[in-house]
Amino acid sequence: MKTKFTNYKQVSLTFYIVAIITSVLFLITCFAYFFEKSIFVVCIAFGLFFINLLKLIKLKYLIVEVSTFVLTVKYRHPLKKGPNFPVLDVPFANVSSYDLSSFLLSNYLSITLSTSHGKKKLQYKIGQLSKAQKLSLEKTLSGIELHEEKC
Repeated sequence: MKTKFTNYKQVSLTFYIVAIITSVLFLITCFAYFFEKSIFVVCIAFGLFFINLLKLIKLKYLIVEVSTFVLTVKYRHPLKKGPNFPVLDVPFANVSSYDLSSFLLSNYLSITLSTSHGKKKLQYKIGQLSKAQKLSLEKTLSGIELHEEKC
């Protein structure tokens, strides 16, 4: 049985809202530069424009797939087309635990793997999730058969 979680809709909506705000800031920057002649206003507007542009570039949505024996985690930009390569593709035999945690305004997925060199903890930023999305992700992750390290 294969289950899948993604926050694509929420991230796409955020992307378009930030894109509109960035466009408005660009217009304000141009207006301030040509008509206002105030270097302070231009610097503030350009700074806000640049910060929003960086947010647009760094924005990604998460895909978590749990198939019969493998856990796969992928990130993707909302505008990217083509193949999507996983950042984590690991068999359940190597997964010893997972945890969903919240810090400030963001959620994180922590996965602990058992490797030949000991335990390794990986953390993935998920972003903001609604209660329904969090429950959906927990339901997807509940399909993982955890394997504790044998002594």
